[in-house]
Amino acid sequence: MLFRSGLAMAGLGTLYVDGWAMGPVLALVGPIGSLVAMGIAAGIGLLATIRFGSRLVGAASIVAAVAAPYLAGGDGGHVAAGSYFTAIFVVTFGLGMVRPRPFLGLRWIGFTVLVVGVAPWLLSAVADSAWETVLLTTIAWWSIVHASSIQAAHRGFEWRHGVGLMIASTVLLAIPIPLAMRNASVDSVEGWVPFGLGLLCVAFAFQSGVGLGAFKQVDVSSSRRGRCLHALAGTAWLEGITLVMISAALLLPALGVPLAWAVTSVALAVHGRRFASLATSIA
Repeated sequence: MLFRSGLAMAGLGTLYVDGWAMGPVLALVGPIGSLVAMGIAAGIGLLATIRFGSRLVGAASIVAAVAAPYLAGGDGGHVAAGSYFTAIFVVTFGLGMVRPRPFLGLRWIGFTVLVVGVAPWLLSAVADSAWETVLLTTIAWWSIVHASSIQAAHRGFEWRHGVGLMIASTVLLAIPIPLAMRNASVDSVEGWVPFGLGLLCVAFAFQSGVGLGAFKQVDVSSSRRGRCLHALAGTAWLEGITLVMISAALLLPALGVPLAWAVTSVALAVHGRRFASLATSIA
């Protein structure tokens, strides 16, 4: 298996380098043409991941796809770059929803690569005050990650990675951008963005059928699907409370900041106490 994966990566690497060389090196095509060629090579790599079941090939393909815009050169604008990176999020997490094996196991790798890879573009867009693009893309990424975790829990596949990804996406995507907008004195709706996302989290907690039952001890006799949804609902409550408190801190700076810290600390403490027993019951 390792030998076949190595051959596949060698072939895909050759295609990828050819796509890159056609643009910046040989100038046979423009930046868009080079980007398309490298994107096709990365896409073939994801198809090879299905064929060989190799996470190594899949991880390398995701890295290649994220690096392609930087290697292709040119300046397609913040909207084009945001759309491209959003498409990678959709493909990476969408494959986990369609083909759980092996792509569910690649979600953390994909998320880490994507967050690190989009950081230069994100910082550039923030520096250029392209706030609408930044908000729309980060909200889309956050939604894609949550949809993948919820779908996996509904099918009873797993919950640990889903819980971790939900919290990580909130901490890295949904909270910093509104705070950065406030620090930049942007006259916008940044204070309402975390509030809306927090309401979505609470809505999922109720839509899952768990609702306020997430604050109770999980029933060990329930199905694995039910226990997975219970874990995600509890996490959704934690995210919802945290995001609403962040919104309060943005909209009511004088009173909201200490209130946000106090309520968030209590929510984290309650969630932390429940987490060990929850993990034991679902394992």
